[in-house]
Amino acid sequence: MRVGIYGGTFDPVHRGHTYIAHQVRRRLALDRVLLMVSRLPPHKPRNGVAARHHRLAMVALETLKESHLYASGFELRRRGPSYTVRTMALLRESYPGHRFCFIGGSDSLRDIHIWKDYSALLRDNCCVFVQRVGARVDAAHFPGIRLERLTSRGSSSPEIRPGNTFLVDIGAPDISSSQVRESLAGRGRPLSGQISSKVLQYIRKYHLYEDNTRIADPGL
Repeated sequence: MRVGIYGGTFDPVHRGHTYIAHQVRRRLALDRVLLMVSRLPPHKPRNGVAARHHRLAMVALETLKESHLYASGFELRRRGPSYTVRTMALLRESYPGHRFCFIGGSDSLRDIHIWKDYSALLRDNCCVFVQRVGARVDAAHFPGIRLERLTSRGSSSPEIRPGNTFLVDIGAPDISSSQVRESLAGRGRPLSGQISSKVLQYIRKYHLYEDNTRIADPGL
C-alpha cells in the first residue's frame, strides 16, 4: 500500500489541509493519506496549542466522509516531541509492507535545515513538499537536496522510494490555521470555505480559540 503521511498540529484543521491531501494523493497515486496529529510540535510554542484530543477529534470529524483520508493519532501515543524522522522510521519498522511518503508544505522545506536529522529524513524516505502562497521556494536554493519538480498533472505516478524528494505546485489555497484562529478569537466566523461546518460546530461547542493569545505563525 502507498501511504501519505501528512503531519501537523492541525490547530485547527481546515479546508487547505484536505485540499492538499487529496491533490497529493491523486498526483502520487497514493492509496490513502493519514492526517497525523502532532503531540508536541518541536518548532512551535507549546503554550496555547489546543489539547491533543481536541485536535485529533477535529481531524476525525473533517475526514469522516473524505474518501481515502484518515485521522491518525499515531504520534499522540508516544512521549516527547514529534520528530518526523523518528515517526517515519517507526512506521517503516511497524509496517514493512507499506511504502510511505511524507507530505509537507514549502515552508517546511524552507526550514528543513533546522529539523532533527533532516538529512536522514530525506535519505531514508520519500518526501513531497507542496508550494504554498507566501512561502514559495525555488529548487535551485537547495543545492544539497535532489529535488524533482512535479506538475499537478502527469502521465505517470512518481516512484515512492527512499531518497525521492519532490516539489509540487497544486494551487494550494491561501489558508492557514493562524488565520482561522484569529477570526475565531475576534468572535467572528472564518471566511466561507476555510473550515467545515462540523469543525466549526466542534470549536464552538468547546469554546476553542476564543482567547487566542499566541503569536501568529504561517504554518499549515
